[in-house]
Amino acid sequence: MQIRNRLFPIVVILGLLIVAGGCDKKGGGDSDNPAAVESKGHPVWGEYDLSSKLKILQGKSIMKLNAQSLVKIEGMRKLMEDMIFEVKGSEVTITAEKGETVKGAIKVKSPCEVEFTVGGQPKAQFQLVQSGKDAWFGLGGAGTKLGSGYIVCVQFGFVTYDGKKCTYHKSKVGRQTEFKTQEVKCSLEGEQFKFQIPKFMKEGEFEDKTLKVVGEVLLSEQMETDHKVRPAP
Repeated sequence: MQIRNRLFPIVVILGLLIVAGGCDKKGGGDSDNPAAVESKGHPVWGEYDLSSKLKILQGKSIMKLNAQSLVKIEGMRKLMEDMIFEVKGSEVTITAEKGETVKGAIKVKSPCEVEFTVGGQPKAQFQLVQSGKDAWFGLGGAGTKLGSGYIVCVQFGFVTYDGKKCTYHKSKVGRQTEFKTQEVKCSLEGEQFKFQIPKFMKEGEFEDKTLKVVGEVLLSEQMETDHKVRPAP
């Protein structure tokens, strides 16, 4: 009888633990389930496939870029010069106009941005967007189609347009998947996409931006004029 009395509290406690565990699993929701959260994709661009971004760069191409930001140079140089990119997979060899070379890798960071690394260390970031067989690689402002709208790479984050409204996603320092969001003004009229982004260190003030619709992408005048990817001879 004593043994049965001692066992009874243990059985009751075990039963309560099992019930409580079952309730947690049933009522936790997707937000408590890492697999469910991960399946929704990135918090800004969702299920956009980044793995295909480098296909357009495979082989040899010419880009107009600032050589000093990529290779070790001597003497005076033009601000921008034609540079040959030879890309194999994610590995790249860059050759400047006067023959200086550097080897590294290209890592896709977002639907409109890539990072050039040397020895695994970041060296420079560029915008990369593609419409059909045409691509643009450089700096100056660019975005690409995202669902029924667009995503634009901007300072400290992204602006997304869902066909009705625009949202500014400011990335948290050192965290590529955490963002602070706020709705910003924007409009799409013909070939002009106009939007605002908050000014740096100026609370409540905004900067106006305008990009041109070119096929599936959005381009600044500088990006469209100077940074189209060209085949190397």
